[in-house]
Amino acid sequence: MPAGQNHLRADARRMAIGRRPSRCIFLRTAFCHLAITWARSRTRRFLVSAAFLYLEEQAFALYIFFTARLACSTSL
Repeated sequence: MPAGQNHLRADARRMAIGRRPSRCIFLRTAFCHLAITWARSRTRRFLVSAAFLYLEEQAFALYIFFTARLACSTSL
C-alpha cells in the first residue's frame, strides 16, 4: 500500500473521532492546489499562444494570396 494512503487513513481516523488532522494534510492539499493551478495556467498560456500562432499563419497566408493576386492583376 502506498504511503500516501496510510496518511489519508490516519487523517480520516483523526477526523472521525473529532481530532484535527495532521498538519501534513493541509500541506498536501495546498501543494496539490498549487500544482493544479500551475497546470491550468500553463495549459491556458499554451492554448492562447497556439491560437495566436494560428491567426498569424492565416494572416500571412492572406497577405501572400492578395499580394500574388495584385501582382497578377497588374501584370496583365
